[in-house]
This record gives sequence, C-alpha cells and structure tokens, in this order.
Amino acid sequence: MLTGPSSKAEPFLFRVADPTSDGGRAGVHGGAHEPADLRKALERTTLALAAGEIGVWEWDFVSGSFIWDERMRTLWGLPDDTVPTYELFRNALNPADVERSDGALLTATNPARDGDYEVEYRVIGIKDGIERWVLAQGRAFFQDGKAIRMIGTARDVTERKQREAHVRFLMREIAHRSKNLLAVIQAMARQTAVTAGSAHDFEQIFSARLQALAASHDILMDEDWHGASIEELVRTQVGHYVDLIGTRIDLAGPEMMLKPEAAQNLGLALHELATNAAKYGALANEDGRIEIRWELDQSRFRISWQEIGGPPVSPPQREGFGHKVVTRIVTLALEGTVDLRFEPSGLVWRLDIPDKHILTRGGGGRG
Repeated sequence: MLTGPSSKAEPFLFRVADPTSDGGRAGVHGGAHEPADLRKALERTTLALAAGEIGVWEWDFVSGSFIWDERMRTLWGLPDDTVPTYELFRNALNPADVERSDGALLTATNPARDGDYEVEYRVIGIKDGIERWVLAQGRAFFQDGKAIRMIGTARDVTERKQREAHVRFLMREIAHRSKNLLAVIQAMARQTAVTAGSAHDFEQIFSARLQALAASHDILMDEDWHGASIEELVRTQVGHYVDLIGTRIDLAGPEMMLKPEAAQNLGLALHELATNAAKYGALANEDGRIEIRWELDQSRFRISWQEIGGPPVSPPQREGFGHKVVTRIVTLALEGTVDLRFEPSGLVWRLDIPDKHILTRGGGGRG
C-alpha cells in the first residue's frame, strides 16, 4: 500500500491572491517583467475558480509539502495558523471514506496508469466540525517512473450528495409503497369477487374502491407523501355527498395531519362507511344525517361516525369486504380498536388508534 509522504510542516507556499487587489493579479507573481497575457490568463483562472468555489491544491511527494489556497482551507475548516500536512488531510476524512481515498491515491500514482486522480469523500472540518462532501480531482506527474507531485482541485458537493441520498430514499419508499398498494388492491379484488353477485356488480364495486384508494393517494401526493389532512380525507371519501357537508353531514375536530399509512387505511374505511350509508343508512332517505367527529386525547387519536335518522339498521347477515375494512383491516394496520354498533337511531362506528399515526396537529379546528 502507498504510504503517506513526509509530514514535515512547510510554510504556506502559494495562495491565490484576491483578484480585486494588486491590480487583479493572482497566482505566482513575476513582477513587472511578467508578460501581460500571462497576467490576464492568471486573472481569468482565479476569477473562474472563485466563481465556481473551487479550491486548488498541490502535493509535492519529494518534500512532502502541501500547497492549499483559501478555498481548500475553508473546505477542511483549517485554522489560519495551521500548516496543511498529509496527516492533517487524512485525519480529517470520515473514517468510512479513508480506504476509498487511499485507493484513488494509489491508482493515480501508479506509473502504469494515466495519473488521473478523482475521488469523493467526506471531510470533517478541523475548526468548525462541519462534515462536507468534497469532490477532489487532479493529475499526478512522474519522473523516472516515479510520481513526484500531484496538482488538482476540490469543491464542495454536499448539496448534490444530499439530493442523491434523497432520491435513493424516495425510490426505496416508492418500491415499498408500491408493494403495499398492490397487496391492498389484490385483497380488494379478491374480496369484492367473493361478494359480488355478477361481473357488472364486481366492476362497479371494485372501481369505486379503487377510486377511493386513488383519492387518498392524491391527497398524499399533494403533500409529497408526508401526510394527509384528516378533514380533507373525510371530505374526499364522502365523495358524491360532499355538498351535504354543513347540512346533513357535520364535521368537527381539530386540524391535524395523518401519516401516509393511516390516511390510506382510514380513507378506505371512510369510503366503505359512506357507501353503506348511501345504500342502507342515513343517506338512503331524505332525513338522515351523519356526525363525524375526531379528537386527540393524550396519546390516542379517536374518530367516530354516527348516523342519525336513517332507515332502521341491523348487523349484516354475512361479512363482506366493507365490513372487514371498517373492523378488522383498519385495526390490524393501525394497531387500534373499533367499536361498531347498529343502534336504533343508526350505525355508530368508532376508531381508536395510537397518536404515533398523527404527523402534525393544529390548535384550531371545526365544530
């Protein structure tokens, strides 16, 4: 393995000058005899490096000295009175990235290769303790088959690395949620097929359930899958009867956001309750009404659906998919309990789940 060069501390050998001072000249100064075209070239290079926030470095393998400009010192969080050395450079790297850095150096200084050096690693600032992703690129120069120095640049790529990490996270989330969604759709299709009396009935019921699921997902998509407003979820799942909100459908509860899994499962339950109410319950006549309430009490979230004034109701003779959704599926998915009653005044459904399914909560609310 290639070992580090001498750690002998050398004085700061080179610093890119401020292009606004000394006539805009920068780099190695040659005094009055310096050709004008060279001065202009140095000035352009300095301005371009400053604009791109790119640091410049040189490593002399023979003497062991480092040449770092101000940007390099900033990237490493180097105190003003500290001289850069190989040990300082290497010790500032995130331990997980040291091997990758060593490998890139070994490759670049191999005389059988082209001398190109390129590596990304995390640097923990010596003075500020801030961790930054740095892209270092350079070229090694050889003499008599041995690398004698390397010159290159470095720049902060932390924002890009954070975006890449976020994209990877989103891709994993999409894959996970897609699998869950397909499992839910498969269960919906299977259970709907069991209870549907005909192919036409299956198409109608299954399509409505898919639309309810899609509606919940639309709300989540609008919030970048962070969560869904409980009130917006209720309004969406009431569907064709949303115009009755404020007259025959009464909503009351504080503003709060549900986490995605809670929104998806609660949305399905609300859809089944609304469908049942339209066929057999409070929305099946002209006089019935529904009260939907939700609250956060200590460590529990509770929501209730109470129908009043509809036709007489009774427990179903057989347990269909809708019944399973509002009783078993939602409780298993959200680790809660359900109280379902068929009172003389109408159906009453209450769900009680842990508050860990609540993303945010507001101080105000309806009611």
